[in-house]
Formats: sequence, C-alpha cells, structure tokens
Amino acid sequence: MNYIIQDAYTGYIWGDTRDFNDGPNHYDSIIDACRALDETNGGHGCTYEEVSRLSGDTGYIVYEVNAGGSEAVVVVHDGQDPETIADVEDNCIVAGYVERRSADQ
Repeated sequence: MNYIIQDAYTGYIWGDTRDFNDGPNHYDSIIDACRALDETNGGHGCTYEEVSRLSGDTGYIVYEVNAGGSEAVVVVHDGQDPETIADVEDNCIVAGYVERRSADQ
C-alpha cells in the first residue's frame, strides 16, 4: 500500500511513500510507513500508535494513495504547496491517524 503522510501540526505533507529512499515502497501498515518516513529523515527511537483521532499536534494524518485501485494524486515532492495539500485532502482517503512520541516521553 502507498501512503501520503501529513504532519498534524503544520498541515504540510511530510512524505509520500512512493518517493521514500528514491523509489516506491509499499507498507503493510500506516505505522510502518510513518516509522520509515521518520527514519528516512534521521529520526530514530520514537514510538508510534494508531489512534482513532489525534490527542494533539504530535502525529500524522495518513492518506491512502491507491483509492479505488488507481493513483489518486501525483507523487508529492513539495509538501508545502497549498494546491498539492488540497489535492491530497480532496482526492485521497484518510487511512488513519498515528501519534508519534519521542523516546523520552
């Protein structure tokens, strides 16, 4: 499964699993995708929990890219572009929410 991950605090697209590590990657769960995203950006040692809603701003909104068997949006390269963010929010299905906690929390 391919996912687009949005940071809950900023609203920016934090990553697209089709673009991790210079190529498409498929993940079995939204937690695996979020962990891989953080590791790609140098983050290690965090814990992740899938939740029905976020308790605050330290988490991710995860969208499923393959809605209805086709790619809903193009690969996201500029996660701060308002049109790109709106395209993801309008055309992708929310797969779930993941809370991220640093190791010292």
